[in-house]
Amino acid sequence: MKGQTSTGFKFEVSDSIGKDFRVLRAYQKINSGDQEKNLMGSLELVDVVMGSDKEVDRLVDHVVSRQGFADSEAIYQEVSEILQQAGDQIKSLKNS
Repeated sequence: MKGQTSTGFKFEVSDSIGKDFRVLRAYQKINSGDQEKNLMGSLELVDVVMGSDKEVDRLVDHVVSRQGFADSEAIYQEVSEILQQAGDQIKSLKNS
């Protein structure tokens, strides 16, 4: 699926990203309450959603161009928005 975040980042992710077990596993780490696991889960989530180092770098460059540095919260927000849009698209396809 293709889309664009509210900050203008254009992306293309797998149509099956919302059902990818690796996303679920990353969220489990993020919500574990353990700071080290949280960090690892966040990094894994970005890698899985973006799909390649080139796309991760493109996302980081987008955030840097807007904020002046690679703000980890901004990167995570972008990925969260991408996942939200993917989920919305899956729901709309199921309801049509």
